[in-house]
Amino acid sequence: PKSADGSGDEAANESFPMDKRYYKADINITNNYIHDTAVEFLSAGAMAVTNLQYSNIRNNEIFRTSYSGMHTGYGFSARPCNLFYETSIDHNYIHKTNLLKYEMFDGGAVYHMSTAFGNPEKAETLEGRNKISYNYCEDQGGTVNNIYLDEGAGWMEISNNVFDTDRKLPWTYGVITTGNMGKCNIVTDNYLCDDSLTVAGKK
Repeated sequence: PKSADGSGDEAANESFPMDKRYYKADINITNNYIHDTAVEFLSAGAMAVTNLQYSNIRNNEIFRTSYSGMHTGYGFSARPCNLFYETSIDHNYIHKTNLLKYEMFDGGAVYHMSTAFGNPEKAETLEGRNKISYNYCEDQGGTVNNIYLDEGAGWMEISNNVFDTDRKLPWTYGVITTGNMGKCNIVTDNYLCDDSLTVAGKK
């Protein structure tokens, strides 16, 4: 795979797979030390995971990357059929990512794309929700975000993270949602080390 950890394929039906062979469940990506990635193909994240269910990405350290620390989700759509479901990204230390500050755009310590599978009738509960929590994000590069929810990202809970970023860089946020807005995201109880950073969340 293009990333150091590639828990997912790049097949045409990876975004919305009908074939159960593309499902990935009960995977733990833990206690890894990933650094100096994407030195030739600069647009690769250090870790890329798609369509995980009931899994954990925990206690990893990721640093010195040309682009994002993690890429998760994918699907380029707000349709609620992506299989990224009840997965937790927590207690990771992600720092010095997006080092090509003004060459690589649309990145983040964690970059998540596409609506995860959730129950629209229980949108205000945590059922089926993916969590990005208790991560320490430090020294992200410019024109990026610490947690970036893009293209329909939905059913995500972003909570209890620390964002410690160079406040002098432009267009840098704690959490931002953009693209075709997803639904039912909860952004709460995150700590920003400087008031000039902002959290732009949308429920």
